[in-house]
Amino acid sequence: MKFFFSLLLLISAAVAMAQNQVEQLPVFPECESAQNDAANCFYNQVQRFVFENFKVPAELPSDYKSKVIVLFEVNSDGKFEVLYIDANDASVISESKRVFGLFPKITPPKFNGKPTYAKYTITF
Repeated sequence: MKFFFSLLLLISAAVAMAQNQVEQLPVFPECESAQNDAANCFYNQVQRFVFENFKVPAELPSDYKSKVIVLFEVNSDGKFEVLYIDANDASVISESKRVFGLFPKITPPKFNGKPTYAKYTITF
């Protein structure tokens, strides 16, 4: 019985400590005032930036259609880094890398108040 209570106490302490950990998304300057909607603001800014800066390569046929999936991270310095791109044309992959290289440095994600990295995916 004593073992059971010790185990219960240990599990309770672990759960209590886990609940005190706070994650914070990376923050674009435009999203600093959107405290309650930070996640939507972040995703909207990423999509807006990609759609405004992506240029369809000229060598693609006019009826070309494809889905592009980009796995990226925002590192502890607030820089965007492409980890993987799934596309069926090399020029689309190159253009995707170019666009992600244009992203401005932003406030990095944080865990327990310390800068960290976070991975995200965008499909277009």
